[in-house]
Amino acid sequence: MIHVVSPDDWQQYAEKFHLDVFGELRDKDFSRVDFVLVAFDKEEPIGFVQCREFDKETIYMGFGGFIPERKSHFKNLSVYSKAVS
Repeated sequence: MIHVVSPDDWQQYAEKFHLDVFGELRDKDFSRVDFVLVAFDKEEPIGFVQCREFDKETIYMGFGGFIPERKSHFKNLSVYSKAVS
C-alpha cells in the first residue's frame, strides 16, 4: 500500500525515515518536496520516495529508500512498480 504524504505532514516523519533507511541523521528541512510516497506493508512503513513536480507530465523521484530491517526483494519490487505507475 502506498500513501501520498504532503510536505507539511512529511516534516514530522522526515528525520526518522532518513535515520531508519540510511543510518544517519539529516535535518527535516534539508529536502524540498511537493509530496512523498510512503510504502506500507500492512501497518508498518517499509520505505519512501521524495517527489518534485517539474511540470504536469514530469515528476522527479529523487531521494528515498527501503528500511533495511523490512527489506524483501519481491515486496520492494512490487512497491517500486506501484510507485512509478
